[in-house]
Amino acid sequence: MKKSVIIIIILSVVLAIGATLLLQLNKKESQKELEALPRMKLFNIEDEDIANKFELNYSNTTIVVSKDSKDDWNIIEPVNMRADQMEAFANVKNFNTLIFDTIITNMADKEAFGIDNPKEKYSIWEGGNEHTVYVGNQTLDNLGYYVKYNDEVFKLEDIYIMALRKSVKDLRDKDFLKIDKSSVVFVDIDGKILLRRMLDDKITVNGRDDIELAKSDVAFILFSKLEAIDFVEENAKFRDYGFNENSRKITLELNDKSSISYYLSKVDVDVYAKIENDNTIYKVNQNIYNNNWYNISYYEEAITPEQIAELVGVLNPMMISPFENP
Repeated sequence: MKKSVIIIIILSVVLAIGATLLLQLNKKESQKELEALPRMKLFNIEDEDIANKFELNYSNTTIVVSKDSKDDWNIIEPVNMRADQMEAFANVKNFNTLIFDTIITNMADKEAFGIDNPKEKYSIWEGGNEHTVYVGNQTLDNLGYYVKYNDEVFKLEDIYIMALRKSVKDLRDKDFLKIDKSSVVFVDIDGKILLRRMLDDKITVNGRDDIELAKSDVAFILFSKLEAIDFVEENAKFRDYGFNENSRKITLELNDKSSISYYLSKVDVDVYAKIENDNTIYKVNQNIYNNNWYNISYYEEAITPEQIAELVGVLNPMMISPFENP
C-alpha cells in the first residue's frame, strides 16, 4: 500500500475520532446550559418515547393507558380497547409541558391550597420512573390550580390541567376500519360509483379516466380513510340512528383481494357508520354523505374554484393535502 494512502486513512480515523469527541463535548455543554436555565416545568421527560403508561384520576373516574409489547398504546381501565396513538402521545406531551407560574414557599395557609385532599391526580411513567401530580383547589383568581409534585406546591394555569383531562372518547382509537389504507385498490360507493386506483395512482371512476381527477382523488381518500369523530353508546338501536334497508353501502377491496364493507346513515345533520356484521355505531364526517360522491355527473363536470375550496374543506379535518396521492 502506498504511503500516501496510509496517511489518508490515518487522517480520516483521527478526524472521525475528533468529530465524535467534539460532538460529545457540545452535548455536555448544551446539557450544562439547560441545567443553568431557571426551572419552568414541574418535571422533564427527556425522551417522550420512553413513557409507557399514564393514569388520569378526575371526576370520580380513573383512566389508565399503557403501552403493550409492540409499543402500541391501549386503554386498560375502565375499558380494554386500543387507544388512538396520536391522542395518547399528545397526552404524554401534555404531561411534559406542565409549566408553573410560581412555587409556593409560604405554607401558612396550606389548607386553602387543598393539596392534602386533592380532587384530581395525574401520573405518568417513563420506564420505572413515576411522576405524580396532585391537583388541589383553584387559585383565588379562578385562573389556575394549586398542585403538588413531590414535596413542593406550585401554582399552574388551568389550561395545563384541562389538557390532561382526557376522556375515554378522546383517547379511544378513531380508526374503526382497521385496515392498511394504503392497500385499498377499489372503492364501491353504494353500487353506483366504482373508484379504482391504478398502478400510477390515478383514480378512475367506473372505468373511465376522462374525469376530474381532483374529485376522484378526494372521493377515494374520503371513503377509504374514514375514521370516527365520535362514538355512540353501546347496544344502541340501529333504526334510532337511521340504519335500514336503504342505508348506503361502501365496500373497500384491498390488494390481497380481501374486502370490508360499511354502511352509512343520516339523522338530521349527523352521519353515522357501522361495519357490516358489527353492532358498533360511529359518528363520522358529514361530507361523506354528500350526494355528489354518488353521482357520475359530478365527476364528469369541469371543476370550479368553488369546488376546489369545497374539496380542501373536505380534507382539512383529515389533515391531508388534496394534491398528494391517497
